[in-house]
Amino acid sequence: MVGKIRNIIHLSSADIWRGAEQQIIYLYQGLKEKGYHQTIFCSKNGKLYQYCLDNHIPHIAYQKESGLNIQLAWLIRKANQEKLADIFHIHDPHAHHAYISAYISGVSIPAILHRRNDFPTAQNIFSASKYSIKGIVKIICVSQRVKNIFKNKNKLFQKSEVLYDSVDIEKFQKIGGRNILEREFPILNHQFIIANIAALVDHKDIPTYLKAVHYLIKTLGEKNIKALIIGSGEKHDEIKQLIQAYHLENDVIILGHRKDIANILNGIDIYTFTSKMEGFGSTILEVMSARVPIVATNTGGPAEILEHRKTALISNIGDYISIAQNISELKNNVSLRQSICNQAFEKVQKFSIENYIEQIEKVYLSL
Repeated sequence: MVGKIRNIIHLSSADIWRGAEQQIIYLYQGLKEKGYHQTIFCSKNGKLYQYCLDNHIPHIAYQKESGLNIQLAWLIRKANQEKLADIFHIHDPHAHHAYISAYISGVSIPAILHRRNDFPTAQNIFSASKYSIKGIVKIICVSQRVKNIFKNKNKLFQKSEVLYDSVDIEKFQKIGGRNILEREFPILNHQFIIANIAALVDHKDIPTYLKAVHYLIKTLGEKNIKALIIGSGEKHDEIKQLIQAYHLENDVIILGHRKDIANILNGIDIYTFTSKMEGFGSTILEVMSARVPIVATNTGGPAEILEHRKTALISNIGDYISIAQNISELKNNVSLRQSICNQAFEKVQKFSIENYIEQIEKVYLSL
């Protein structure tokens, strides 16, 4: 039953679509079923705006001019004046900055901050104060690693709470994705397919993935392997150059950003996660839901939910040899693959949207 918080405004500034934007939609849909009134403030240039438009989700779009998000700050002040919300739910750093700007100018409606990355906070007065302002009454951290960023700041640590991301488990069940992939890319026929799904940015460490593929094929001698890279980002050209440098042009395919991730996951044999820093990595939950075995690095949120040789095979950050060896072991051990998939699927039930909404609602009602 809805308590004193009935009206929620979600604040987003993202232009691209990543895990955070999907979580906003899960949150909106789940809370809507429980009777909450919600509006999403989003960038007019963003994928989230288009999704809201296409799916008739209440939203107000603004023109993002800079990281300061002056128009978003103005919308927050206006919503405060008109008493349109009981709470603001902040979903990314630039939206956080906009709320601070609005709060300083007199906004009284409190906010919850969702912190998703595990980057250390800067050692300056602004960085410390932007989390400690009275308007931010709760910080939701997507993993214990993210919460531990505040471990030396006692007041911030106390108002932080770990709440892992969620997944639409049913969406990622087997749906004939292999046939879809092979029709689009005939070169994948009769191949063992591994994939890395991530933004092409530094902390996702795609170069380690490529080193592992090179070692897997050139040193371990594995045959009939094709490696996919699904994602886009600033490191795209650098990654293409590395593929050429490692002579992997016939072995690696960059698919770019894809909307049909459920199809992709249901068409691959192994998922590799090679990040060197990660707040949570919600793709991991999607992979577990699709019953695809995982080879992952021991970092961030994934390290908290995955267990070596039970729900994944784990390697140290940057250890491309171990990653390649783990891929090889899974490729050649069908029973191990099946065991890991089964245990991971059982584990992912804890991360259902229903459980997520129940936990979020407890946070709202505790304020």
